[in-house]
Amino acid sequence: SSGFSPVKAAGGILFNSQMLAYACFFSLLARNLKERETGILYRVLLFSALCISFYGIYQYFWGLEETRRLVHSNPELMKNLPPTFIDRLESKRIFATFVYPNVYASFLLFILPVSFFMFLSENRGFARFFCLGVTALAFFNLLLTGSLGGLLICLFISVIMLMYLLIKNRKSLILAILGFLFVISLASIGGLASGRAPKISSLADRGGYWQAAVRIFMENPVLGAGPGNYMHSYTRFKRPKSMEAKHAHSIFFETLAETGAVGTVLLFGFLFMAAAALFRKGWEKSVLPGLGFAFIAFFLHNLMDFDFVNPAVSALFFLAGGTAVSLGGGKRIEAGAGLTKV
Repeated sequence: SSGFSPVKAAGGILFNSQMLAYACFFSLLARNLKERETGILYRVLLFSALCISFYGIYQYFWGLEETRRLVHSNPELMKNLPPTFIDRLESKRIFATFVYPNVYASFLLFILPVSFFMFLSENRGFARFFCLGVTALAFFNLLLTGSLGGLLICLFISVIMLMYLLIKNRKSLILAILGFLFVISLASIGGLASGRAPKISSLADRGGYWQAAVRIFMENPVLGAGPGNYMHSYTRFKRPKSMEAKHAHSIFFETLAETGAVGTVLLFGFLFMAAAALFRKGWEKSVLPGLGFAFIAFFLHNLMDFDFVNPAVSALFFLAGGTAVSLGGGKRIEAGAGLTKV
């Protein structure tokens, strides 16, 4: 896709190097992660989330205001900063170490189910308290991000998790989830048809981004416009009053526009295989239920935003997939040395 793209941007090199790193990361986990090491790995992840959550709280109450004072006291900085950064700085939406509030929200959506199910499975009092604390702080930070999509996905996945905990029969669980989805669909269609659905400007903007992505795809249906080239093609299809955009704000539409049918099939093929590995038996392993729900929540948010372009969060897809394969959710690649020995 990079080689055949009419725009020879540096995005191709960056994208390919990132995908190679993800493949190595996934392979390392799938081949070497042992069951006894899984708890260590995910406790480290939760400890990282705990530190980031504390920083997010600091940012909300003190950090953003300090940054505003610093920027406004140095007018030369204002000249070099993009308008979107100034607008983001004036808001109270936190982003911690992830630059964008919505990207931070996607990270928290992954953390919440993992920490909650680890809380349920832990036997030691301190470990349970630690996991519960991470869950509470992560949810509080999610509220502070101001991400409406993140909150709706959190509510949706919480209902599904509650069904999983209360309904033990697998067929009954599937029927309950399908019924819940049917009710949501009816409510959404009814709200749109009656005009009572809330008008969300960001969703309308995304509609324009996605429409442009489809038109870019139609020009290059096999290999797309090339990694990182959505922004170069978007200007030809943007609506007159729409904002400029570097990304399509959706993992599906951006992949479709930039890597065409081939790239979309390969990436989503991997994601669906990873999901299948997570949901294929083996859920007696303590981390797998939380990891499965984390994967769903994270995937849903990626469908509505550009999280995947940030390696700090996109690596979570490959973390979940590698863990699922190593724990027997899928066919193990091959036995290897313990991850702590690599």
